[in-house]
Amino acid sequence: MEFLDAIKIAKITGLSKSRASAIIQDINRGLRDKGFKTIKGRVLKTEFEQTFGGQNERQINDKRNY
Repeated sequence: MEFLDAIKIAKITGLSKSRASAIIQDINRGLRDKGFKTIKGRVLKTEFEQTFGGQNERQINDKRNY
């Protein structure tokens, strides 16, 4: 299992670290609502990729209003 933190997500997306942290919080909240355990400040790479639907970095950067 590979986990991503805010720094890695910021590099992938080109977003700020604080926006990347918000993405992690949002993904983890959804997972907890489904009964999964989460790690604060980290998200599984597969969950992150599912959330963004396998979009490339440019498509993710277009979501700056996240």
